[in-house]
Amino acid sequence: MTSTSKLDKALWTNITRLKLLTKSDAPVKFIFERSPFDDEQDEECPTVRDEYLIIGKILPESDIFKQGAFQIEMKLIPTYPIQPPETEKQMATVQLNKELYNNITRLKLLNATNSDPKFVLEKSPFDEDNVEAAASANTKEIFITGRIFPESEIFREGAFQIEMKVTPSFPFDPPEVRFLTKIYHPNVAEDGKFCHELLKKHAKWTNKASLVDVVKAVVQHIDKPDIDYSLSLQLGREYMENRPEFNRKALEFVKKHALPRS
Repeated sequence: MTSTSKLDKALWTNITRLKLLTKSDAPVKFIFERSPFDDEQDEECPTVRDEYLIIGKILPESDIFKQGAFQIEMKLIPTYPIQPPETEKQMATVQLNKELYNNITRLKLLNATNSDPKFVLEKSPFDEDNVEAAASANTKEIFITGRIFPESEIFREGAFQIEMKVTPSFPFDPPEVRFLTKIYHPNVAEDGKFCHELLKKHAKWTNKASLVDVVKAVVQHIDKPDIDYSLSLQLGREYMENRPEFNRKALEFVKKHALPRS
């Protein structure tokens, strides 16, 4: 028997067993979606390939993950079952979802009236009306949107919408922060990009840092600009050498662009 026919037999046996996991009394639930046998007229003889893909959805039962289903992909090579299938990419996505869920839960607590700083979460991958889609999504970038409420004399006149972009390498890599509300500030570029040492991977960011830490850093350095991380030499120089003029222009931006605090 050739190695290919051995693979076909092992695949057929395993896929038959996977299909049984759709039953209500199955010990774990798996919804089978696609296999190498789907496109073949002769189900027992799929075309020889360099790799074979099996796709389906798992339905976890823990308190957090039972709210959604997770699509996974198992990649097999012709040496299966001697060598295991690959699932690392999908498991990394599940891990990202777990980290995000925990971080977003903590972000929501910043909406309390006595919270310091205050943050109003507006949009996340775990919006209540789209939990399953968020849990099964396998995207390269995830966006979290909300409003911050600075407390300095100038910027406390308004609220500012920010966006945090998270990649699958989070929390090992920092998120990117961008202001969606225009603001006159040396640490914010014209396109809204925010710069701070915490958001630099080789500066102060660690995998122990959270999105709450990010929000705190943003608010802190909007109230007290960090000229060392200025994204505009002109604004940085004006802030240092002509504070009254900087304050005047910044306040004009607040009155024109900032969101209401209520």
